[in-house]
Amino acid sequence: TMEGGGWFVILIGSSLIHCTKSTSIRTYHLNKQIDFRNSLCFDCNTNECLTSQRELEYSRRFTLCYRSKPLVFSNPTIPWSTVIAFGRINRDWTLYDEGFMFGVWETGSWLGFTNRMMTTYSWVGLGELRSDIPLQSWRHICFTVDMDSGDVSLFENGRATWKGRGENIPEVVKSFSTTFSHLTAGCAYRSQGNTGHMSMYGEVTDVQMYSGIMTDRELEDITGCRLFLEGDLISWKKASWNVRGTKLNTVIEEKDLEDEVCASASKSFHFLPFKQSMETAIMDLCNKLSGRAAGFRDEKSFNQIANFLANTNHLQSAECSAQTEGTTDNYVFTTFLANTDVDVEGVWRDIYNKSDIVTYLPWAPNRPYSGSRKYNCMKTTLLLADEGGSRAKVKNASLGDEECAHFTDCGVCQVDGPVQMMQVRGLCKKSIFDRQYIYTINNDGTPMWMGLRSSTIVYKEAESRWEWYDRKNNRSLAIIYSTPQTLLLGLHTVDFSESFDQACLRKGQTSLRNLKFSTCKSDQFTCSDGQCINAEQRCDQTSNCMDESDEEDCRMIFQKDNYNNKISPFKYDQKEDKNIPAVVNISVSIRDIIKIEEIDHIFTAKYAMIMEWYDYRLKFYNLKANRSMNALSYEELIKMWIPLVIFDNTENNEATKGDEDTEMTVSREGDFVRSEDSVTEEINIFEGEKNRITFNRVYTKRFKCVYELQMYPFDTQSCTIHMKLRDLELASVFLIPDTLKMDGQTVLTQFIVTNWKLVYDDLNDQSKGLSVLIVMKRRIINELLTTYLPTVLILIIVYITNYFKTFFFEAVVTVNLTALLVLTTLFISVSGNLPPTSYVKYVDIWLIFAQIIPFFEVLLHTFMDIMREEESREINNHGTSILVSESGSSTTKTSATSVTSRTNLTTRNEVVPTLEELVARDERQMVEARKKFYENALQNKDWVRMGEYTGKLVLPLCILGFSAVYWIYGLSHYYSANSHL
Repeated sequence: TMEGGGWFVILIGSSLIHCTKSTSIRTYHLNKQIDFRNSLCFDCNTNECLTSQRELEYSRRFTLCYRSKPLVFSNPTIPWSTVIAFGRINRDWTLYDEGFMFGVWETGSWLGFTNRMMTTYSWVGLGELRSDIPLQSWRHICFTVDMDSGDVSLFENGRATWKGRGENIPEVVKSFSTTFSHLTAGCAYRSQGNTGHMSMYGEVTDVQMYSGIMTDRELEDITGCRLFLEGDLISWKKASWNVRGTKLNTVIEEKDLEDEVCASASKSFHFLPFKQSMETAIMDLCNKLSGRAAGFRDEKSFNQIANFLANTNHLQSAECSAQTEGTTDNYVFTTFLANTDVDVEGVWRDIYNKSDIVTYLPWAPNRPYSGSRKYNCMKTTLLLADEGGSRAKVKNASLGDEECAHFTDCGVCQVDGPVQMMQVRGLCKKSIFDRQYIYTINNDGTPMWMGLRSSTIVYKEAESRWEWYDRKNNRSLAIIYSTPQTLLLGLHTVDFSESFDQACLRKGQTSLRNLKFSTCKSDQFTCSDGQCINAEQRCDQTSNCMDESDEEDCRMIFQKDNYNNKISPFKYDQKEDKNIPAVVNISVSIRDIIKIEEIDHIFTAKYAMIMEWYDYRLKFYNLKANRSMNALSYEELIKMWIPLVIFDNTENNEATKGDEDTEMTVSREGDFVRSEDSVTEEINIFEGEKNRITFNRVYTKRFKCVYELQMYPFDTQSCTIHMKLRDLELASVFLIPDTLKMDGQTVLTQFIVTNWKLVYDDLNDQSKGLSVLIVMKRRIINELLTTYLPTVLILIIVYITNYFKTFFFEAVVTVNLTALLVLTTLFISVSGNLPPTSYVKYVDIWLIFAQIIPFFEVLLHTFMDIMREEESREINNHGTSILVSESGSSTTKTSATSVTSRTNLTTRNEVVPTLEELVARDERQMVEARKKFYENALQNKDWVRMGEYTGKLVLPLCILGFSAVYWIYGLSHYYSANSHL
């Protein structure tokens, strides 16, 4: 309930108005008939003002409510939209001597208060604007003041928008009179202050003042059009209201409180006053207005459209309305509606949402037409009576159907929100023209764009052009030669030769300038024909605009004229008086180890070099969330600074550079700012210091690598790709190792890549550069099969010769010498496939040891053979018997005598084989003869036995022991390869 005394019972009993049905209410449209080309006089107190004059006692706690619909901001210098004031006005009607004034400025809502001893107002800010466009829609406002405590609250459109305290209010009101005499709505007399006398362009109604502070619930209901209470101090219905002023431009009208003043502001209709086809032009134009063609579903929504079309300004459109014969105030008015039965004949649906079926169909006689299935477009025909107000009376409203392909008519668009605003892009900052406009219909029925402050754009049918003027200087005129069907949306050429915008023209420039007129939202791009698309679709290599203008001028980089692509983007710290180097992150992706040339100490690698950095000197345009869409062209990247990183271990010290094979992209990481409205195109501008540049180039290069072969073939090699900066940039660029990836095969022909790392060459001196360290372990299976396995097999054969019959001495020597020859050849072959070194390789130790074994076997068997014979002896020399003596002389025996030995050489009484038997062609006879020979030979049994023991047992143990040590050490080194990194 409301505080304030016994009047509340009377208020409930007799003054409660709760709209349960259509209720008419009187409204005052201040300055309606003024010429928008001329400005009001802000220093004059003759401007029109709605006033209630009566001596009333101040209430220490009061609530003041009113409803207003400002069309534009008044006073373009200090923009404000609506105002109400009460108190005592001086005799000259130039200012309030005392009282309160509430107003809505471009910065927000304010409450001012003054007394006779003050020369200006004291102000309390009541918060920022709650709407982006606080114009051309009804605002329902209540504010409360407690003069004793200074508490103030503000409610607007059904919710509390501010609560607080005005600290100076109790002190200021101490000097107030006991009564106030005037309340002015939509205006205020104020000769002091920068706004001057205030008189709004717009409507005001339902002013109610209460002697008490209402509850929050009541204030929400009043401003939300759910509760209508008459004021006990001032009642809109009972008070005497007068329009004071000399221009007589104010119009008093009766409006429907529910359907007009309190109508929902969630959507609005906009009239297209020219005939066009429904399926192409009207729907396309409504889309450019950021809306849709208007349709209906039931009787309520149909009546909303009919009531909107009944605006008397619409009746002046010659293409859409016609006077009925014999009358001057009756009109027939037709427009298309966005309903169709193209899917199912006779079932009418919303043209955008086919699930919405029309349930209310007031067909005209003989409609719908049943003679053809092509009549799929719906139109409405209104019979209107102009009764002198702002809205004609709807005498009849009916529907008809027409053939879409061959019929044109006027149209209605529906947009979200109370108004449709247009933004002008491309005007210079010094231009006198407004940049924001609201679409409406002029009083001659032509389309008009009303600026929020002082400019207006109207279409002049007589001149077939759009005229753009501003109240700040009515002699300034800009001309646009475009058809009315464009609604001036999109890119148009404007002639400023007759305007006072010459300051915007640079020397030598023409007065013609291309400007863009757009209704698109902040996250959209305006095509040259006015179509709106998502800003992310701009420059995405796909034409989304019907005129393909979204793929024009798609540059991505903006550089200042003093940009030097030879200098890195380092910064200067003024406090520390030193340069802060540009940070460059280095990443490498190894694609393949193509070739390893051990003899030449070279390896060839294919890898992707990735560098990332920020350049604060750059700005980027229209970056996409997908980095691949932000690829720079070759022409753009060659203009940028690119880190010059030298590959120090290549033959010619090759370096990174931007070429046609370079991929340069920008990662969208930071927020963007929209280009200023002085720029024609909507551009999302990203700062270079917050959006990362990425350089990506795939290289195939030959690098030096010193192969350490001491442990071959159990070796692990470490090769590097060394990178460093040129000396010029050591102080201005800082390299940071980031990531290293192995994308290629790690199992190579000869090696297995076991580890890789990107590291500084010297942690204590990071200016020495970075290195990609690649650790490769040799695949030993090849050496096992081609080197070690053959040597093992040969050594086994060599060892087996110890078990040959003693009389096969020549075969033993032959086998061992042959093995020695093969092992020597293998040793030479292995060494030839490796680079020459001054040190002994691990494989050399094995091969040298392997060569020693057959050599030792030859010595051993020779020694043993010596231990079996004496000084003179006949031997077989290619079938000839030769007697060998200790002195080394030999005698050939030509007769086939028996080979005899001295008696001290024979230990058994057996027949000694002859020479012919020892060299007989019959192998069995020869073997038997030799066997008898060695059995009868004098032997030093101890030495022979020791030789046999050495060959059969000691030698294999030595081989096995050496092999165990060799392989244990070799394999342990092989499998500890990761210790190299």
